[in-house]
Amino acid sequence: MIHHEIPDELSGAIFDLDDTLLDNKQGGPAGHSLHERSQLQALRLVGEKYDIPELTHVSAEESLDAFLTAPDHTHESAIWNLFIQLGLTSSKAIDFANTILAEAVEAKELLHEKILFDEGDEIPGAIDFARRLADHYDLWGRTSMASTAVRKNANIFIEKKEAHDLFPHQRVFTNETVRFKKPHPEVYDRAFA
Repeated sequence: MIHHEIPDELSGAIFDLDDTLLDNKQGGPAGHSLHERSQLQALRLVGEKYDIPELTHVSAEESLDAFLTAPDHTHESAIWNLFIQLGLTSSKAIDFANTILAEAVEAKELLHEKILFDEGDEIPGAIDFARRLADHYDLWGRTSMASTAVRKNANIFIEKKEAHDLFPHQRVFTNETVRFKKPHPEVYDRAFA
């Protein structure tokens, strides 16, 4: 039997967004996560626009590997890492690669926003757990969200789940509010402060 000690008091609580509050692995076609689906669609659109077949045939596994092995856990870094893995940066001028990167990131964010509006939901019971935790330990005013997701995605989730009481604007820390992205701890340090 595993014994877990329950603390008598907590000073606060910090929650991540993806895969902690937001169920990013909801499935969809071929079991792809919400992020994989929007990123693959964006890469196909950009690949078709610029006639780059390598981008139109990226697999979910290649996309996920590029994210996991990127220096920062952001989609900009993941897409650039994918360009390197596919050999596109050596075959295209850097300015052109940067243009494609910017377009792919923009397309991904627009597509992801729609997917979140339409299908984004919480990990079952996550918001209820956060509210019960806040009630039990009197943490109202001391809960934060720390994520390197873009602010718009966090706002969509908070609005859909009516969770402004848990995560008011000033206690939501996202990609835009930190200099260093995960795995660097800055976003958690800011939320802790």
